[in-house]
Amino acid sequence: MTAAPEIRTARLLLRPWRDADRAPYAALNAEAGIPRSDSDDLIDCFNACRAEDGVSYAAVERAADGAFLGMAGLALRRFDAPDQPACEIGWAILRAHRGQGYAAEAARGWLAHAFGPLALPEVTALVAPANAGSRALALRLGFVEAPPLPGRPDIVYRLTRAMSNRTESSGG
Repeated sequence: MTAAPEIRTARLLLRPWRDADRAPYAALNAEAGIPRSDSDDLIDCFNACRAEDGVSYAAVERAADGAFLGMAGLALRRFDAPDQPACEIGWAILRAHRGQGYAAEAARGWLAHAFGPLALPEVTALVAPANAGSRALALRLGFVEAPPLPGRPDIVYRLTRAMSNRTESSGG
């Protein structure tokens, strides 16, 4: 896979990480109890994955003013799973910016890239059972619940290209 370019949506720029993103990404992770050192390591990992795989989680920036809103993107799973290789989508938006449709817009941008230029047959999402907002978003995006992965607590959702086309054509 070649590295994903910046992706533009109506209000967002989904782009590679910059050093200036480290502090706001650490703030996002602090909301989930993740320490700064782990947050910096994650950005380094995302950059390495993007270079190696062509996809990874990326910064979400509001195009109008350049504000850092969170992260979203695609990543190849790096753990043993029966459906390997699988491409996973993920998103996280700073609490102060939630409820404005940014996660959905970013996810739709990445799904368009997955099913368009990357021509992937399927994308999965792993969501913590307690994360009701992300579970609801996965369903709104057209994902369906899939069998659980052995040894993982997450709820697994899957979306195929055909399912995505049905969701788009029905206005979902």
